[in-house]
Amino acid sequence: MKMINFAPLVKESNKLTDDIFVIYDELKKHDAVLSRRLMVTQVFVQMEALSSLVRSVINDYYDSGKGDVTELDRADTIVMHGDDYRIDDDGKVTLSKKKIRTLAHVMYTLNFAARIQKKVFDAKKETHWQDVEPAIKIRNRVTHPKSVKDLDVTEKELALAMNAMRWFISCLAKL
Repeated sequence: MKMINFAPLVKESNKLTDDIFVIYDELKKHDAVLSRRLMVTQVFVQMEALSSLVRSVINDYYDSGKGDVTELDRADTIVMHGDDYRIDDDGKVTLSKKKIRTLAHVMYTLNFAARIQKKVFDAKKETHWQDVEPAIKIRNRVTHPKSVKDLDVTEKELALAMNAMRWFISCLAKL
């Protein structure tokens, strides 16, 4: 099997991370709390965006005929295209994009990309994995606050989110 080249995505993720730090440095001059909150959310925006791009690269690979689609099981094909559907009482099918939780989306994409390339890979054994789930909880708290206090992000919480980003980039680099 030909390997899928994810190097351009790794390079782009490094550039995006650099851009995030530039924005962070500028914002914290004016409002440290706001800059930390935005950084936490931006980390996961970037992870989701890059996961979607990985899926897109894989879909393009198979759609172009470079990959053997018979290697894929039906569930992978459905998940990789991200479609959900509803059939109404008249038999009309309506397609929509499936909503997938952030961590599930990222983990599936990393595992699937490794599996189709026959690489031994366990994202949970990568450095900073222990920071990913706590960082997601912080992101969820900030994006779905129950009180004004939920919008505060400490330096320690920001460090967890940045470590989660480091974990993700490290995982991408191993694909």
